[in-house]
Formats: sequence, structure tokens, C-alpha cells
Amino acid sequence: MKKNHILEYKEYGYTVVKDVLPKSSIQTLTDTLDAVFTQSLEVLSIAHEELDLHNKMYQLLIHDKDAYIKVLSSLSRLLALQEFLYQPAMLNMIKSMFAFDNIYLPGATVINTMSNRLKIPNGYFGFEPHQDYATTQGSKESVVCWVPLVDIEINMFPLQVLRKSHQSGLFPLEDKGHVFATKPEYYDKNAFITLTCKAGDVVLMDIFTLHRTSMLGDERLRMACSTRFDNGINTDFVTDHYPTGLLRSVKRDHYKQPK
Repeated sequence: MKKNHILEYKEYGYTVVKDVLPKSSIQTLTDTLDAVFTQSLEVLSIAHEELDLHNKMYQLLIHDKDAYIKVLSSLSRLLALQEFLYQPAMLNMIKSMFAFDNIYLPGATVINTMSNRLKIPNGYFGFEPHQDYATTQGSKESVVCWVPLVDIEINMFPLQVLRKSHQSGLFPLEDKGHVFATKPEYYDKNAFITLTCKAGDVVLMDIFTLHRTSMLGDERLRMACSTRFDNGINTDFVTDHYPTGLLRSVKRDHYKQPK
């Protein structure tokens, strides 16, 4: 880990670390995603021969939107995603860069997939400017890790960040249903920096850094995943007995008697 990454992170609230995760681990994860969508198409008797992952996703969306949404929601529970995000290369970087100990995982590992073809009718598309602390509500020294699974260019719905926004704490927000969005009067919408990066890079952000999804995109598939790391020795976090805003619950009315 180079010293300039630490300095950039502290000053601007983010840094991009190149070539952290091996391409082989990305391939393993994308192969698993491909298998998930293949199985979903087969259950519905939808032809999928010779289709790549992007087209398999598109076929599921146009044939059964509800099934597509359910499958997307399931991806955060994939063991392959956990193995990818918490592989030694990632953990070693976090520990060496931030001197974290007793790391807590606030949850909500996420895979984000976007392309113009995959817009869900009457659904949300991308994220408005927001700070992750509004959701996690844990350690104030938490680190957000955003990982591209493909090379992301400027026309592929890239991540955008607002430099030094982490220095202002938590901005007033409004609940959009899918995200706690920062109220627009508290930032300059034209001041965001666009981050282009390669598969295997890792974007590290302060938990208070204001960021959003760029709406500049085309027909190519943009895939990325993310997680967060809470510092288990952060004084406020310990004093408050390790809080989190991401709670587990059981959906009792969802239960069905097994056949």
C-alpha cells in the first residue's frame, strides 16, 4: 500500500487502489452469476444457448420482471460474493492501510448491474447522491469498498464522488425508498468527480463521502460490487456497544409449508 493512497483518502475521502484483486477471482464470481441466471432461465423454459451473462439477464427481465427482481435481490447472499469481497488480498489491504482491528461487517454486500437494456420498468436506476453512514449507522471510521467487475469507462454508469465531502459529517437527507439521499441544496451537482477504473481495482471511500451513480451510460453491462468494514476499536463504536442500522428480521408471512 503506497503512502499516497492514505494521504488521498484522508484529504479527499476516497482513493483508487489499482490491481488489488486477481482477475481469476473476478472470473470465478462472474461464472457463478452466469450459472444463477442460466438456472433461472431453465426453470422458466426460456432459451439461453450461446447467450452471454448480459443477454441472459435481459431475457429474464423481458420474460418475467418479477423473477428478474427476485434473482437480483438474491445475489447479495451468494457465498461466491462473500468469498470474493473478503479474500485475503482485500482484508490485508484494509488492515495494513487503516490499522483496523476486530473488524465488524455491517452487512449489505451488494452487486450492482446496470445497462440501458436492464432498466426495470417503474423501478429505480442508479443511486442519487448519498452517504453510506445513513444506512450503516455503525463505526464512524467505517470504510466503503466499491469493486468493479468489468473495466468501467466514462460511458458505463461510473461511480462519482464529491471530494472532501466526508469532512462535513452527515448531511440532511430524505428517504427515497431505495436510498437515504442527501438533500440537493447541500451539494453542488456539478462538482462530482467521475472515477473510471479497471476490473480488479478497489475504490475506497470514507463512510461519510458523498457519492452517486453517473447516468451517462450505454448498452454495455456495468457490474460492480461493494461492502463496508467497521473498525471494531473505534472509540464511539465501542462506547455505543457496536451499533448497526442493518438489522436481520424474519418475514413470517413469507413462510410456505415445504412440499
